[in-house]
Amino acid sequence: MKIKNEMKFGDVSLPDKVYKYRDIEKSHEKRWLTNFEVVFSNPKSFISNDPMDCNIPMQYSMMTSVEKKKMLNFHFKDKGRNERRSMLRDLDKKFGNRKFIQKFEQDYLNDLHKNIGILCLTTDPKNPKMWDSYANFHSGVCIGYNSKKMFGQDEIFLGSGGAKVNYWDEDKLPEIIPYRMEDRNLEFLTIVFSKRKIDSNSKREYEFEDEYRLVKFNSGDYKEVTEYKSDRIVTVNKDSIADVIFGKEMNPDLRDELINFCKTNLSNVSLFDEELLSTGEIKFVEIN
Repeated sequence: MKIKNEMKFGDVSLPDKVYKYRDIEKSHEKRWLTNFEVVFSNPKSFISNDPMDCNIPMQYSMMTSVEKKKMLNFHFKDKGRNERRSMLRDLDKKFGNRKFIQKFEQDYLNDLHKNIGILCLTTDPKNPKMWDSYANFHSGVCIGYNSKKMFGQDEIFLGSGGAKVNYWDEDKLPEIIPYRMEDRNLEFLTIVFSKRKIDSNSKREYEFEDEYRLVKFNSGDYKEVTEYKSDRIVTVNKDSIADVIFGKEMNPDLRDELINFCKTNLSNVSLFDEELLSTGEIKFVEIN
């Protein structure tokens, strides 16, 4: 996993082609195809799907005295020397106060949520669960992107980086101890690229998504959870789009409209209809 604030495509570990499932019957979702847009979501919006996604608790109780001092000195650097010394004398007492810790934890996660956007992608266009979950039960589309053409656009993606998501058993999620790692960005990376295999409460599974994430650092301030804010939307080169797969339950009129659009505006893109075999497997039939 390799991410830093200045990053070029050579640092991004992605397969040759990646896919995005969309419920394109929603008017704003059509823009992924008709306007060649991608959206870097606020990670706070992931919580409704998985409460621990980009929200792994920090292990403050495991911090050493040296780490606690670093943390207090950093977060209270605007305080006077005497006030900081007073805080340092009461380290154990302060770090035993749950309200004191909750403030740090919330501030950290708020910074993470507002200062980055995440584009979630997958390698598998033939995943029935993905068609159900993210393309409105096969009534949407699956858009395939040429990774090199898409993320090689330095004028758009400079300052971004990405990697494959790591899936963990819930009781073995990484322990994130503040100020333990030499590079604090590694704390951030561990949070962003770690997900549970399954939610033990809802029994919802996540590992099947085979997710890759691209992270874009924001130079300003992401203040809204809403995905469709202009500062989260990126227009990519239309040559980045390699395939468009139309779900088997798509509205026929919408399908025809989008096929005509693609043939007019995306002449090099391969178009397919999705079919579901009696075995439950998915196959694609090319549209001429």
